[in-house]
Amino acid sequence: MFTILTLYKNYTPHFFTFRNFYKKVWNINNFVYFVGYTTLEDYNYIIKQNINILGEYKKYKILNEYNYDFLSNIELFIINDDIFILYKTNFSLDGVDKWDNIKNVLFSYFYKNIYDNKKKYLHVDDDEFYFSTNINELKKNLIENKFFRFHFIEYIPDNNIYNLNWSYQSWWSHKLDKNNLDYDCSTCKTLFSSPSFASKCHNIIYGLHIHSGNNFINDSCCQFFKNNIDNIKNIHYEILNKGICYHWTGLNFKNVIYTKLKNRYYSYDEKSQGNYTKYIENYNKVTNIFHSVIDNTLLKYIDYKDIDLLRE
Repeated sequence: MFTILTLYKNYTPHFFTFRNFYKKVWNINNFVYFVGYTTLEDYNYIIKQNINILGEYKKYKILNEYNYDFLSNIELFIINDDIFILYKTNFSLDGVDKWDNIKNVLFSYFYKNIYDNKKKYLHVDDDEFYFSTNINELKKNLIENKFFRFHFIEYIPDNNIYNLNWSYQSWWSHKLDKNNLDYDCSTCKTLFSSPSFASKCHNIIYGLHIHSGNNFINDSCCQFFKNNIDNIKNIHYEILNKGICYHWTGLNFKNVIYTKLKNRYYSYDEKSQGNYTKYIENYNKVTNIFHSVIDNTLLKYIDYKDIDLLRE
């Protein structure tokens, strides 16, 4: 029914777990990956530890019309019904500003060469696990309405991979950077199943989801959450039913630090670490400010190949 669109760079902590989750929860078997790499070592890792393990592939070189200073050497790998679009980038040293430029090029290529208007696409980031205890009804609503707004709950890592603690505040570190101590759903996301509908809301050259802001709030999980903050300790099962996203940013604390600070946005002056610039400082106070809950729902989907490949 759906095809997954996702992006990562160099290394993603949940590569196999992500596939397992969306196959079992969403019944999705087709994946399109946009994968950036910064070194030959990273390139070889992606080929050996991700692509090769999935099976025999065909490799194609893309024309040089897609070569830029921030993105070059695009290659296409096809494995059964999965597609990998690999590209070389210096993004990790240039800050987050060029990320929009990269997405512009990648999605332009996607719409021109891969997109099939007979298919439904689910554009999710590699650390996003969209879930509902009533997933079939949610999928139906997403298709019929062409959008669905999800409430994000954010991972609070520790050293125990098998104890998943979640904050009800999405991107809590970013909020604490700004000293925003009130619950705020503006960064929760809305997914679109139709590019034509999504184009009415934003430039689809950047993908098929948005940070929701105040859009699509009516009858959403975010609206329910906002209306029930005073009863926050007793709403977890209800928000699971209405539709949430587990924002699972790593497998444990050291893995999150590696993935977000060293791999994604590394810089010497800390100016290009995005939402994670003061992550360690904010980590030490988040549970004193925002309510959290232990929820191990995702453990049943862990693929232990990801544990073997864990980076810290």
